[in-house]
Amino acid sequence: MLPKLKLRKPHDLIRSSGTVESRTRKRPAFCVSSIFVGAFLLYSQALICHFNAPRILGLRGAIAVLGYAAIAVAVLGAGSLRYELFLSDITCGLLLVAAMVSICFRLRAPVDKALFAASEGLSG
Repeated sequence: MLPKLKLRKPHDLIRSSGTVESRTRKRPAFCVSSIFVGAFLLYSQALICHFNAPRILGLRGAIAVLGYAAIAVAVLGAGSLRYELFLSDITCGLLLVAAMVSICFRLRAPVDKALFAASEGLSG
């Protein structure tokens, strides 16, 4: 007779405190966060290039690096999925806000205003 296997549901992997149970679950969260931060850094760069605005690469780079470091502490140190998602959202939002502040006085055409409004909806 074979022993019964207990199948685990995806929500069983997260404890009620919001911490991830397995160490192998931390690596994908860490990698996905780096992709999101990189994508929003490049998207803010594309907005700035489109409007020919001041680059403020130092500020945006600092936001990305500090945000990613905070995400690393949340994922690898605390093991908290809630903190990781919160910090990822804050970092991506700050990257967009920095770009929008740089381009807000360069809006002329209606399509540019629509692009600005769509980006504002992503950050807010």
